[in-house]
Amino acid sequence: MNDKILALKWRPDYFDDLEGQDHIRMALINALDEKRLHQCYLFTGTRGVGKTTIARLLAKGLNCEMGISGKFCGKCESCVGIKENTSLDLIEIDGASKTKIEDIREILDNVQYKPTKSRFKIYIIDEVHMLSKSSFNALLKTLEEPPQYVKFILATTDPQKIPLTVISRCLQFKLKPITTDILNKQLEKILMHENITFDIEAIAQISKEAKGSLRDALSLTEQAILMSSTDNKHISDSLVRSMLGLISQEDSLNFLIKFAKEGVNCLSKALIFFNAKGVDWLKLLKNLHSDLHKVAMYQVLSENLFITDASTEEYKRKIEYLSNKFSPQEIQVFCEIIIKSIKDLEFSPTEQTGFEIAILRMYAFRIDEGEFLFKASDMNSASESEGIKRNCLKQNNKQEVVSEQNNNFIKENKIVSSKTEDNNFEQIVEKKIESKTNLTNEKHSFSGDIEKPSLSDSLIKSRNLLRAKEEKKKDKLTTLSAPNGKTDSEGFDKKSSLEEPIHPEKMIINQEKIHSSHLISNLSDENDEFINIEKWSTIIEKLSVSKISKQILLNSAMKKHKQLINLFLRDSHKQLQQKKYMNEIKSELSDFFGEAVNIEVFITKEGITPNERKDFLREQKLTNIKKEINTNENVKFFIENFDAQVDYNNIELY
Repeated sequence: MNDKILALKWRPDYFDDLEGQDHIRMALINALDEKRLHQCYLFTGTRGVGKTTIARLLAKGLNCEMGISGKFCGKCESCVGIKENTSLDLIEIDGASKTKIEDIREILDNVQYKPTKSRFKIYIIDEVHMLSKSSFNALLKTLEEPPQYVKFILATTDPQKIPLTVISRCLQFKLKPITTDILNKQLEKILMHENITFDIEAIAQISKEAKGSLRDALSLTEQAILMSSTDNKHISDSLVRSMLGLISQEDSLNFLIKFAKEGVNCLSKALIFFNAKGVDWLKLLKNLHSDLHKVAMYQVLSENLFITDASTEEYKRKIEYLSNKFSPQEIQVFCEIIIKSIKDLEFSPTEQTGFEIAILRMYAFRIDEGEFLFKASDMNSASESEGIKRNCLKQNNKQEVVSEQNNNFIKENKIVSSKTEDNNFEQIVEKKIESKTNLTNEKHSFSGDIEKPSLSDSLIKSRNLLRAKEEKKKDKLTTLSAPNGKTDSEGFDKKSSLEEPIHPEKMIINQEKIHSSHLISNLSDENDEFINIEKWSTIIEKLSVSKISKQILLNSAMKKHKQLINLFLRDSHKQLQQKKYMNEIKSELSDFFGEAVNIEVFITKEGITPNERKDFLREQKLTNIKKEINTNENVKFFIENFDAQVDYNNIELY
């Protein structure tokens, strides 16, 4: 007949049997072997990690009749007495029941008496944090200078409640929670010795539920043994899940896969399924969070995630599938929603209601338009050749309109259309800004498949553009900017304009430049000065980048020299400088300028950033408002007659 529970039956008898606390085992063995003994030891850690067990092993090492050693015999009268709780020189005290100062004084009165047989009189006080303040005060002097034959060993799960004056008099050891791998191995070893068969998945679930406590793991194992069949003792995965109110890993993953495919439509069937299994909704949410954590890790580590993982191939395939269905941003949002829902579960009318709200929140925050945005961006980047063809088609249409309707207008004004390399750069900037604006308008008007602009629309736009310019000026025509950065009138060479032929194809570019010159002008590759802050701000607004990439640009000044762009990023935003965002910026600027550009980032205060300009204008506006308030006669009247004060801190700018 076996009348001992597993936790007591398998309590370690030697330091070598101790599992999961190697750092403490080696420290105590060395201390005993070298005779470097302390008057008081303090063991801290969560429940069931071995605090009292280590205290007993230390007592054996101190009182072994073979001498003070980390490798005590375990067979002498002293060692056997400590193991069987019959030693008169080992006094165990429960701090939770001996909280009064009278109890502590009674103990201290016996400290003066020497041990009966052993080398030391050892006091083990468990849950010492439960003692009252007066009890701690009574212990202080004895802990600091106890008799040479007295040793104190304190154990607690909450060291923060122990006064610092007590902790400072102790040699403190922090016990770590035992890892699930160690728990698995220990449970397998114990069950094999007990001749009980088991499923690996069942042991893994028990270890996970124990949360680092070997004693809890053994208690759950014993409960599973009692629930198993009398004839055939077998701990199955289904038995453990039923005992703990869990669902299988496969079920939680299948729910996420259904959610990825069907959205919230899968919820009603899932609720019926989970209710039939009597699931614990709190644990189900934690299971989903664990699965999403695996998906997030897989998106970063890919196959390396499973190097030390015993997961099945089916499980790996499901994780890979979910990593493709959900974006990293969605995974992070889902995890935050689940964590928040776990905290709020106790405030829900029922736990099932809290679970349903969590799933509805996840559905509400799904990026429904994610696939469209992805495809649209792919079309813009991967289908570059088609885009060039469409631009060429538009350009040819515009050229035909110009050649037919504005030939007289061109001849009358004799405009030179030849461009240098610098003006080409300026021209590209202006064309790209206009094209980005058109692209933005197309995105906002999306209502199904993306439609290409019709040929008639392009002709009408070109005709209206040219008519508007004819009505404005024949005598006030603005010419193109010169290569040296001067105004159009200063850089215009009449001689060269008369000698060179006029090309209608280039004239349309000049007309477009006149139309958009109010946005960006005089951008030059040859100078080494910062891009005008207003023009740089305009370029940023036209780029289709993520919010973080946009913050990088808004907090950077910019120089451009040929195909090299220098960004002068502020130190306060240097943490945003990540590879994926810099690649996004590089790609967008390359598309914008129509050529491959390289980007160099400097962490410096050089130049003026768009955000700095915005702050400066805001402060300037605020200063002007304050001046207007101070000079206002009505305000002066209230201040002088009613002792009023102006609250400048609540001024709001619109």
